[in-house]
Amino acid sequence: MKRALPLTLLMIGCIAAVLYLAGKAAPFTRHLPETLLQSTPDESTAGDCPVDPAVREGRRAAASPDNAASGKSGKAPASLTALYEQLKSRIAERSVAVKLSLYDFSTGAQIKIGAHETFNPASMIKTLLLLAVLEEVEGGGLSMSDTHLLTEGDKYVGETPVAGAGTLQFAETGAVYSVEELLGLMVSLSDNVATNILFDRIGPRRISATAQKLELKRTAFTRKMYDHHSSLPLNEATAFELNRALIALENAELFSEELQEKGLRMMLRTEDQRIGRYLGGLADVANKVGTDSGFIGDMALLYFPDRAPLALTIAVLDPAAPEEAVDFIGELALLIVENLLLLK
Repeated sequence: MKRALPLTLLMIGCIAAVLYLAGKAAPFTRHLPETLLQSTPDESTAGDCPVDPAVREGRRAAASPDNAASGKSGKAPASLTALYEQLKSRIAERSVAVKLSLYDFSTGAQIKIGAHETFNPASMIKTLLLLAVLEEVEGGGLSMSDTHLLTEGDKYVGETPVAGAGTLQFAETGAVYSVEELLGLMVSLSDNVATNILFDRIGPRRISATAQKLELKRTAFTRKMYDHHSSLPLNEATAFELNRALIALENAELFSEELQEKGLRMMLRTEDQRIGRYLGGLADVANKVGTDSGFIGDMALLYFPDRAPLALTIAVLDPAAPEEAVDFIGELALLIVENLLLLK
């Protein structure tokens, strides 16, 4: 079952793929304070994963409900409580449903607004698959150099074409891609065909096991992209648990720092910026966006020249105008960053 490809679409896909591959060898630099880079945090063990204090703080926060603000020892700076009130006010003015989760690696501060309510996260769920694949590589069940031969069937789920984001839907069958290339396409370009190939490669049980290890109780990747006729439950997540996945990536909880940096490089190459839309040179943004008919979102690790990073997830549900929702995510992120840069 073959489809004729419009020449313009094919050219766009080829250009996007070239831009992605050109960035593969770009050097990776995280703007962390030198003292943090040189320090060796105390570690304890939780399950099979080494856990440093920042990770333990993230797990402690998981047990708490949505709240105004909190920090280390459960106390929040007054400025953080004021930020929470500003965010709530901005959201009320727009009359939109926003789910927001913030974690500050520097102070242990967090803000959660509707962060434990589930929604369909669209492509943001691919971050969980990224973690699961990297964990599988770490365990030796998969290699970044393992290859996949692209078939025509890869471009379909049943009879449904896998459309939306990405370039592999336009690629020539018979082309060979490594696991690392598929991951890069999935993360940087949000390629849906690459996502489904990786989903099949490691299987839903492995993805579920990764979610359980991270204590993600309300986040699940059960359906492949464009699997609209499945009897399986819809993919779901909460803003807090998506942010928890970012914390796990930043702390390399499930795999080596080498694999962690590969994943972060892919996220740093994402061109679609929502959280980073108005940040300019304030931060380097490693993000994963999600878009659906009733959802606009972004999740990101934000790196700064002279302080530890932030993990931030923002989702706008049922937006009246998608572009306005994208702008609003950028506005909220800028407000957060401007306030938290004062807290070191």
